Amino acid sequence: MRTADWIRRLPDNPELEFLNPEHPADRQLWRSVAPEARPILFAAQYLRHPKKSLIITASYERALHWQAKLQLCGVSPGFIFQLPSGTGSLFEDSAPEHISLSDRLGSLRALVEDQPNIVLASPSSALERTLPRDVLLSSFLELRVGDEIDLMQFTDRLAGGGYERTEPVRIPGQFSLRGGILDIFPTGKDLPIRVELFGDAVESLRQFDPNTQRSVGEIPVLNLSPSRETLYYGLEEGIGQYLQQTAAREATMLDEESAARLEELLSVDADALDRRIYFDRMDLYRPFLHPDSGCAADLLSENDQLVLDEPLELEAIANRTEEEIAQALDARARRGEILRTPASDFIVGIERLGEQPHLIAMTGMGAFPSWAGQGHEIEVQAMSLDSYRGRVDALASSLRNYLKDGVEVIFTTDQPHRAKTVLNQAEIFPLDLPDDGPDARAFLAQGNVGGGFVMPGAKVAFVTDAELFGVARLKLPQKRFMEGSPVATVLDLRPGDYVVHVNFGIGVFRGLTKKTIEGVEKEFLYIEYQAPDKLFVPADQLDRIQKY
Repeated sequence: MRTADWIRRLPDNPELEFLNPEHPADRQLWRSVAPEARPILFAAQYLRHPKKSLIITASYERALHWQAKLQLCGVSPGFIFQLPSGTGSLFEDSAPEHISLSDRLGSLRALVEDQPNIVLASPSSALERTLPRDVLLSSFLELRVGDEIDLMQFTDRLAGGGYERTEPVRIPGQFSLRGGILDIFPTGKDLPIRVELFGDAVESLRQFDPNTQRSVGEIPVLNLSPSRETLYYGLEEGIGQYLQQTAAREATMLDEESAARLEELLSVDADALDRRIYFDRMDLYRPFLHPDSGCAADLLSENDQLVLDEPLELEAIANRTEEEIAQALDARARRGEILRTPASDFIVGIERLGEQPHLIAMTGMGAFPSWAGQGHEIEVQAMSLDSYRGRVDALASSLRNYLKDGVEVIFTTDQPHRAKTVLNQAEIFPLDLPDDGPDARAFLAQGNVGGGFVMPGAKVAFVTDAELFGVARLKLPQKRFMEGSPVATVLDLRPGDYVVHVNFGIGVFRGLTKKTIEGVEKEFLYIEYQAPDKLFVPADQLDRIQKY
């Protein structure tokens, strides 16, 4: 059986009735839940009763682990989205990172669609102010085969949603028009779409490879989201003049060089805003264009669900992020790069998350922050397994004790034959099916979930390749990039080269560095992203890097 088949059985365990949503509490506080168990238990509940969910976890890397485990548990990849952070423009002026922005806009759409989508986010990406729900919904476009369109009006709406006309389309947020062929690279998608027209009618919609221009399949409908997170919807006249007047007033409090810089920058920005032109610094003016904006959690309906992975940790990260944004905004204002703006104009407080009526908060500790509110408290008792590091004798001793106590042990593995060999040497003989006899307690499941745990009360344990073999990398979701070329060895890279990481996007390679992990010195590739983000990639994971 597959690991997913075992996960679907968990809600039938009488000790895990909280996973069966026949009578779910609106607010559930799960105590004593090991990190390894959280995606598994959530997946078991979701598969029994799918519900749109925004899951907030400590970091993007941890969100990727959630995604990998949810897919292993049987959640369709088409329902899982990553919400990256979009605060880079607050720290320094730079062009939008198109892949990250595309993923972010696709995830924001997933939060308002009528589908049981799962959106994974960090505290920063979830709390950043974004488009109001009504503005986001009004910006969506849809095309179906057979629809009749006014091509000029349609391309005007594309441009109004932030799409850039270029030839050919290469990255999300671009479109091109050649005769009766309209190419669009939608945000939130991995491939562009070719719209073929016969007169004013849509004759076909085809995905195509932007490198080869070859079709890779037809689609019945094209759903388009905006390509910018700040839009010209409902902008009042005179915004440019107001900004220039504010800049002149604030310039009197700056040194001469900074004052000149501020007035020059604001003059250019104000002109672009008055002319409704999209530009790189536009997100800095989101508080003016969308004063009623909320965060990603505000896009949820009252029936949707918010999931918090260790709320006290999320609180600390959110508060630190808000401080970093405040410091960056203050420093930039003193240098004359931006107008003085409080951090609260760009990010909401962590307390906002406690306002969602349907909430699951998971903790390995015994406490929740006050803003999480009151709810139905559940003592889950899911504990991490010891790190056996391939010590089969020690693992076998623990496993025999579990089996003696009537615990059902499921071995989730990517190497079933090797796992059977190791376990047979320890005189443990796992079966493939759950109906091989009333006394059967050890079973083998295809699909390593990257870290084991045991629930003594429910008498269930999951043991993974990490415990069996001492090391087992969870297979993280891989993202397709059009602009990268493979790297054969580290010698192909020089400090300063732009590189693409399959999970984290485009950054700058800064060189090799050494770090000591669990007493072992290892070599890492140091990749720098927009401040303050950095990434250290183990040298043995070079296959995840491409040269940009």
